[in-house]
Amino acid sequence: MRGRPEQAGHLAVVGAPRSGRSTLLRTLAAGLASSAGTEGSVQAQPPWIYAVDAGDDQLACLNELVSVGGVCDLRDEDGVRQLLGELSERASR
Repeated sequence: MRGRPEQAGHLAVVGAPRSGRSTLLRTLAAGLASSAGTEGSVQAQPPWIYAVDAGDDQLACLNELVSVGGVCDLRDEDGVRQLLGELSERASR
């Protein structure tokens, strides 16, 4: 895991196959979604989660969360391109 989301607001998770990336991302997403907007929350705004699913639809369940902006399959080249383009545009604002 790389990043300090409490400081920078961004997080990237990388690792070898079967290293627990999807489990970590599902856990983080559920935790962020459950704490967003709760009393005592230190978040200035709700988290937005975007993911590229690199294996067996392990992250597809994230689409059910309100704070998920998008999850696309790695094999969907157009979807990945569109997601990365949207994120690039948001980052340049």
